[in-house]
Amino acid sequence: MNDKDADRLFDSILTKHENVLARKILANFNQLTVLIKSITKENGIVLGNILILENQRKLEQILIEAYEKGITSGVAFTRQDLGLPEEKGITEVLTRLSLWIRETAVDHAKELTNTTINIFNKVLSKFKNDGLEGDKLDSAVLRETAKRNRNRVGTIATTEAQTGLQQGILTEAQVLQAQVLKRWRSQEDRSVRDTHARANSRYRQEPIPLNQDFIVGGYACSKPLDPRLPPEESINCRCYTRLTLP
Repeated sequence: MNDKDADRLFDSILTKHENVLARKILANFNQLTVLIKSITKENGIVLGNILILENQRKLEQILIEAYEKGITSGVAFTRQDLGLPEEKGITEVLTRLSLWIRETAVDHAKELTNTTINIFNKVLSKFKNDGLEGDKLDSAVLRETAKRNRNRVGTIATTEAQTGLQQGILTEAQVLQAQVLKRWRSQEDRSVRDTHARANSRYRQEPIPLNQDFIVGGYACSKPLDPRLPPEESINCRCYTRLTLP
């Protein structure tokens, strides 16, 4: 498969996953917003904390399912790219990543939930300071928070969908071990960061061993969205690890 065909295939997979995930995450955020408003109005702190935690658990499950599907797609993409049988490899990769899937979903769901709560509280404070009260206050807060949720959910969905896909590709590479080298591959369009474009150019010419780090924007990383990368090098990234046979 040439680079452009691989780009198109990967981008179609990512788009499919992020669209589905965006709808589910946005529904969770909006449900949480309504829940917080009700808790704030009724001052039911203990019960409210329980309900918020239940909502967070639902988000965890959304992310777990998304990671599992992303990992499966990442493995299938890699095996197709390398001309290997697609039906093999997925079970082993999912088994290896079972703990990672759970821990990552818990951490990300907690962070996303806390951000939603903080957004709601800032919006509530703003409209209270503007003098709104009663039903007008409730409507304004729900409307503005929903707007902010919509504005952030696309980036979140891309990042979370990529989290599963990249982990699937990298772990499949570990399963294949010495049989493959790796390249950093960008989508080569106007949205690509300059640092990622340079990595794409560098590692196209010089694929590296699986256990060696890419250097992207001055940072060492094993793959796109590596936790060692700062937010400006990882959030909303559409690059991917492309494996190549020696």
